[in-house]
Amino acid sequence: MYGNSITLSAGYLFATLPDQFDASIYLAFLFGGSLIIAGACAINNVLDYKLDATMQRTKHRPTVTGEIGREKSALFGSWLTIVGLCVVATYAPLAALVILALGWIFYVVVYGFAKRVSVYGTHVGTISGSMPLLAGYIGGNGEVKTAVALFALFSFWQMAHFFAITLFRRKDYAAAGLPVMSVSKGARQTRSSIISYVVAYIIVAAYMLSTGLIGIIGGALLLTSAVWWLRVAVTKRSLSDEGYGRSVFGSSLQVMLFMSTALVLAPLFP
Repeated sequence: MYGNSITLSAGYLFATLPDQFDASIYLAFLFGGSLIIAGACAINNVLDYKLDATMQRTKHRPTVTGEIGREKSALFGSWLTIVGLCVVATYAPLAALVILALGWIFYVVVYGFAKRVSVYGTHVGTISGSMPLLAGYIGGNGEVKTAVALFALFSFWQMAHFFAITLFRRKDYAAAGLPVMSVSKGARQTRSSIISYVVAYIIVAAYMLSTGLIGIIGGALLLTSAVWWLRVAVTKRSLSDEGYGRSVFGSSLQVMLFMSTALVLAPLFP
């Protein structure tokens, strides 16, 4: 919820600051988009209650314990989604509405199925994860070329971020029978993939800076934080799989905040 709200805000501010910012559209994005995301999460918990019951980090969710009935949870999630879509449709451009709706579908339906049957489920999940950032940017009348770069940037961030999670939550995923990278391919390949995706993230950041898709100040912050992330991913390799995963995961959250800050600063200090 928080992460998606941050990237949605960053995308809109990146496209509209300093002269095209519209407070009503921004608030509609933030409120309506958050409702849509919350609705997807609620329905996902309903669909995943059997999987959640097998994992330590999710076994206490109210849809598992019965604290909240699954029918009520599904109804709640549906209403959140509908109200969120109506808010965005009323105040924001149609393109943003379509992107957020597609993000909901990919998260609840496509990713919900893919993660159960394929090691590439994580890759599918990056599509839905990138939609709030894209919705904010495209909703602010951003350019398609930059939108593609933002999609690639955030997709690569997500891959390294979520692969790190699968390392320190490996036992949970194995217990649930989910074929994530660390379970299907092993920790060694997961570690290598993390570094590869961090490098890919750096390449996109460098491309955006060198081509003028992002200003010097914002681009410098984006690229510097990306290189720092690579340093963490490389220098912490001596840690255990769990320790390495937690280290990369923790640093990835900071990188996401640096990325969002860079996008907001970029149009203010071109």
